[in-house]
Amino acid sequence: MLQRLQLVNFQCHDDLRIVLDPQVTTIVGPSDVGKSAVLRALCWIAENKPSGDAFVRNGESLCSVSLWLDERKVVRRKGKATNEMLLDGQVFRAFGADVPEPIADLLNVGDVNFQAQHDSPFWFSLTAGQVSRELNGVINLDVIDRTLAGVASALRKARAVEEVCRDRLEETQKQIEELDWVLGMVKEHDVLEYLENVVLKMDALILSLQTVAEEGRECEKRASAEIPDMGELEGLRLEVIGLTEEETVLSLKVKEGNSLADTMTNRRKEIKELERRLEEESGGVCPLCGSELKEVLPCS
Repeated sequence: MLQRLQLVNFQCHDDLRIVLDPQVTTIVGPSDVGKSAVLRALCWIAENKPSGDAFVRNGESLCSVSLWLDERKVVRRKGKATNEMLLDGQVFRAFGADVPEPIADLLNVGDVNFQAQHDSPFWFSLTAGQVSRELNGVINLDVIDRTLAGVASALRKARAVEEVCRDRLEETQKQIEELDWVLGMVKEHDVLEYLENVVLKMDALILSLQTVAEEGRECEKRASAEIPDMGELEGLRLEVIGLTEEETVLSLKVKEGNSLADTMTNRRKEIKELERRLEEESGGVCPLCGSELKEVLPCS
């Protein structure tokens, strides 16, 4: 419910304050005292009309209109450096030609709520259909009309899109039928791709085997260069065998020599023992000739 209205520097009013009646408020007075300015100020704060800043009082740089309703306050201010609306102290700027949504929702008025001085009698000059539409706008039945119209328009567009899609679907199905051979080509491509991978692996294996074979040939060359003539080794082997046999014979002869030496040593010991016994028994005189016995063999 509207409660109070204040105009500051708006057209001819420097500071006008009006207390609004809960039912009907009537403004009376002679011509050119600013009665229409009050209605124009209400339209300006409710619909942001008129635009521009021609309504700013001459000689002033800023004008404002304040409206109290349901214990809330709405303010519209305009000047050379100012263009804003306020709702309970919250500032709105850059809202274009419209009214900020929170303020529009609070006021909930439109063109149908305003009748200018020089307008034709309210709705009386309208046709029945126009009056019906205006009434629908007042009680929000126009929302249903706009919704139904929107639904009908959307339905027509959807049907047109559906028809286009059906045509495209049929054309696509024909193209698919004409391209049946592609599936066979895809399978053949997959087989060829598999065989290509096999060939690549075989090529890699062949290359690896060639590398191994080349390394084997290099090893064979190095072995041939490092190993001596086997014929010369065979002669050396036979010579070693001969020397081994000679060594065996010499070993046997050495053993025989050692055996003879041992025998001679034993014989010398026996002869020495016999000489000793002979000397003891003969008293150092030969029993045959009577001459003195002499040493026959050396003791060692």
